[in-house]
Amino acid sequence: DVSTAISSLAQLLRFNLDNNQEIRISEEIKNVIYYLKILKIRFKDRFSYNIMIPDELMDCYTVKFMLQPLIENAVKHGFGRKKGDCEIAIMGQVIHDEIVIVVKDNGIGMSAEVMDRIFEKFYQGDSSHASHGNGIGLNIVQRTVSLARGAIAVESNVGKGSTFTVTLPL
Repeated sequence: DVSTAISSLAQLLRFNLDNNQEIRISEEIKNVIYYLKILKIRFKDRFSYNIMIPDELMDCYTVKFMLQPLIENAVKHGFGRKKGDCEIAIMGQVIHDEIVIVVKDNGIGMSAEVMDRIFEKFYQGDSSHASHGNGIGLNIVQRTVSLARGAIAVESNVGKGSTFTVTLPL
């Protein structure tokens, strides 16, 4: 476990130090897998993940750090107080000349009221709340995806988890 964690962390750091902001989806997924390996060690048998990205998407270009902050958000807010198994699914497909990538968790989810409060500033592009630890990862993803002419949508249900859908031009 220690060897896997150190190796995965080293790969994450190398990825972070690379200044290239536009990367292949395969590179983004590879980076995410390193992060997921560390989470697997942290949560032991309680954590699992499934990545379903078709081969035809792997050579498409995307923005760097699109997925890892979404997964980190699921772990911090969705799994923090969750009892039982923690699962993350990452799915991708092409729909009408757009790349659609979904990150879904089975965390504790959020009520409509909580989502409204958290995402009010998020959708307005206001990052002042980020300094309090609420939404900095989401804000980074939202800004990055917007710069790539894409969009992000969030759905959540209490007790059932959250789903983040990122749409980018093909």
